[in-house]
Amino acid sequence: MSEPHVLAEVKDGIGWLTLNRPEQLNALSMEMRDLLIEHSAKFEKDPAVRCVVIRGAGTHFMAGGDIRGFHKSLTTEKAAHLAGFEMRVVKAHQAIYQIRRMQKPVLASVQGAAAGFGLSLILNCDLAIASDDSFFTLAYRHIGLSADGGATYFLPRVVGERKALEIALLGERFSAAEAKTNNILNWVVPKDQLVAETAKMARKLAKGEFDMNDLLDQLRQLKKMGGLGGVMSMLPGVGKIKKQMAEQNLDDSLLKRQEAIILSMTAKERLQFH
Repeated sequence: MSEPHVLAEVKDGIGWLTLNRPEQLNALSMEMRDLLIEHSAKFEKDPAVRCVVIRGAGTHFMAGGDIRGFHKSLTTEKAAHLAGFEMRVVKAHQAIYQIRRMQKPVLASVQGAAAGFGLSLILNCDLAIASDDSFFTLAYRHIGLSADGGATYFLPRVVGERKALEIALLGERFSAAEAKTNNILNWVVPKDQLVAETAKMARKLAKGEFDMNDLLDQLRQLKKMGGLGGVMSMLPGVGKIKKQMAEQNLDDSLLKRQEAIILSMTAKERLQFH
């Protein structure tokens, strides 16, 4: 029996999603798409998961769609393939949507090739780290298709409209260094350090250490400010906590409850404070 096309594991607050078709360069299959939908839905609802990492098994992240599978289907089951084509695209975008909507930071860890849907998947993540030998291409123009996986939405917002048109219309390969320059990647590390640096960043995201002290300090300043106006300007757009503060007079017990709420939040949720 073959292994599943996506492996899922939760450890120390981190949900790991591993694209698991290394012999096919982790090309997107229908099974992989369905498992991404299934596991991302579980991670979204699991309070034990505070950060999600998406990575590829073997030496590559993802070489795009399963072109050989497409060819086989068009050759041997053309009518069925064409009849179900629209729904296959819809389900692929369901995977993208579920990952994007998660109130938990999602980190892409990239090695080797990231092409087509693989690049779209990276753009969909909140953060991305890659080895210095990784390379990228949107690739769709080489098979006469427009980009999918949300690339036409995310790419111009990440790299700018003019650069996005260049990447999409020319389909040229570019390096990790260029990807970082164009904000597709946050960090580029030596190949032999990718696993360790990914784990280090995932632990930091899961713990949410980077803004905890600032948030708690803001709450502790409430009594000293003589009202909520200053706090409302410091903490724009915070639904649940803002409503409680506006409706109640702050006392020590409420302050403790607010601290407990913050401590239970993921790092991505805490960013709403700023």
